[in-house]
Amino acid sequence: MHTATVARTTVLIILALASVPAAAEVFYTVTSAEGRQNWLLGTLHSTDPRVVDVPPVVDQALIDAERIVIELVPDEPALKFLDQAASLPEGACLSDFLPADLATVVHSSLVARGVVPERARRMQPWAAAMTLSQPIAVDAEFMDLVLARRAFQNGAELLALETIQEQIDFFQTLDLAIHVQMLELAVSAPERLEDQHRQMLELYLARDIDGLQQQAIEQLQPLGGAAAERFVRRGIEQRNERMAERALPLLRLGNTLVAVGALHLPGPGGLIERLRAAGFEVEPIY
Repeated sequence: MHTATVARTTVLIILALASVPAAAEVFYTVTSAEGRQNWLLGTLHSTDPRVVDVPPVVDQALIDAERIVIELVPDEPALKFLDQAASLPEGACLSDFLPADLATVVHSSLVARGVVPERARRMQPWAAAMTLSQPIAVDAEFMDLVLARRAFQNGAELLALETIQEQIDFFQTLDLAIHVQMLELAVSAPERLEDQHRQMLELYLARDIDGLQQQAIEQLQPLGGAAAERFVRRGIEQRNERMAERALPLLRLGNTLVAVGALHLPGPGGLIERLRAAGFEVEPIY
């Protein structure tokens, strides 16, 4: 990194540290034992401009980074694979796996979300559950896509910590009963889901990753204790281990920005503590 770039980044970091409370952070410097600087950013799957329009200190790191590492690179092969995996085999229908009354409501809800009727009829239960559990899509890019585009624009290398198959495996290996529960919750009270999304957004904007973690745990409770525990263990804890293992060699190179869902940062098994245990100095910026 050029001396002028280092100086500019340092000034931005100092300003950020002076202006925000230390207890609320979603953005960190990650420094190797050899003094190589990197960054760790907690993201939110949102199109809200307050999330997508990152603050100057994050924007500068996106410019300075030689490589940007996200959970999954949303390229054409990955999206095509996801599209195929989300569809049931020929001759099977989503209604085969759901009670008749629930199947009718789920199909209507998917179509209302913009899913083509035939596509909705043949969606995998897990894909239908995830579609209806996400915020209603608007004509804008999610934060993840914006980061990927910025990497391309700045000439940075764009890398992934996971494969599309690994992400799909998590949902596919959950019991069908959990998918049905998720669908029931999504269609029975969609306004509750929207309220939960708003709460998550507010916590993220407050840079309260501990609050985000607690909110996520509370949202899983309607699934029941065993299902919620399995969701956290496989969806957060095991993925944290895999992400950290794959991020470490890249962080040792320096000038690497790792951006993953904010829920992967906090806690004893979160990325922050895993990186510290691996010998990196992890300090909050924003």
